[in-house]
Amino acid sequence: MTIIPKSPLERLVFFQEEVDKLFHLLFDEGSITSDLESENYPPVDVYEKGASIIFEFEVPDVNKDNLELLISNDLIVVEGSKTESTREGIKNYICMERSYGKFQRVLKIPSIVDPDNAKAEYKDGILFVTFPRITERRNKSKKINIK
Repeated sequence: MTIIPKSPLERLVFFQEEVDKLFHLLFDEGSITSDLESENYPPVDVYEKGASIIFEFEVPDVNKDNLELLISNDLIVVEGSKTESTREGIKNYICMERSYGKFQRVLKIPSIVDPDNAKAEYKDGILFVTFPRITERRNKSKKINIK
């Protein structure tokens, strides 16, 4: 059962992800990808905190030097790679569920934030990207002459 978020921002992100899944089902039916190449890796939470919108990307076992964060127009792009640790003496795996390799996650930035003043912090396998809310645009009014 799918639970639809309550806040408008969460609903927008949820809707975007559902539409993305639908397009992948329709157009990428034959493709086989690893978890790291999938549309939903790394997993992300987006929430409001005070006067900020925070994107929280879960990237465990990824070295900070293997992460890249780009903000382009109205998109936030997180790219990186997760390398497999070498284990001495292992010949055959009985079970291997962890994924390794390159990944990229692209999300739309809400129009209510200021991308020029974004800040990022990496701590304990979580990449926090904080955007301040734009308040000037909502609270200002300007008369426009009609010609």
